Amino acid sequence: MINLQIRGFHASIKVNSLIANEKELLVDNIRSTKRTLAEVLLNTNEYSFKNIDNHSLPIITDNSELIATSFSKKNYYDEGFSFFREKIHKLADKASSLKNKIKLNNYGLITYTTFYGCTFESEIEKVNYRSFDINNVGIETIKFPLIKQKFIKNIFFNNTKLTNLNRSKSQPVKFKSILYKVTNNKIPLDKNSKSSIENKIIIYSEKNIKNEN
Repeated sequence: MINLQIRGFHASIKVNSLIANEKELLVDNIRSTKRTLAEVLLNTNEYSFKNIDNHSLPIITDNSELIATSFSKKNYYDEGFSFFREKIHKLADKASSLKNKIKLNNYGLITYTTFYGCTFESEIEKVNYRSFDINNVGIETIKFPLIKQKFIKNIFFNNTKLTNLNRSKSQPVKFKSILYKVTNNKIPLDKNSKSSIENKIIIYSEKNIKNEN
């Protein structure tokens, strides 16, 4: 059995839709409390914006790695043999853009929490370190134009999609937020879009998250 893990960062991304009045209340709160957008959203539960879309995806960075470990049987008390380690960006395909259209009101709000740890884990039966071939691993990636990072959408082995077992815990390290204006009620999150979402950003802010041991 082969255990595949990705070590590095992953993101929990939420897209919310706001009407003009909700946007004004949010901006007024920022002004009156003299806090950033990220600080306001992290320290209050008073907002219940309409949630449109959610994603939880590993992030591709220069340091994120794929690690393959071979076990003689499905027993983690056995001593595994980690025989393959490579940077994800050297294995991943060319990223596509998210092409679905998200229907929003007047404004959009993206919140983006970054975690660090084991971001993906899966098992491949009836394969060991002798028969494992990295060329059989496919990594499908995706981009979000507003966030400007590449993410892992799916991982395949022999053209079969692998399931993330979500066994390992990861620590939150940073919270980011983007408030932007919508000029039409369907924003195409697509690199081929004629309009640039980036030019409509109203507020961008981020805040480190302290983890208590």
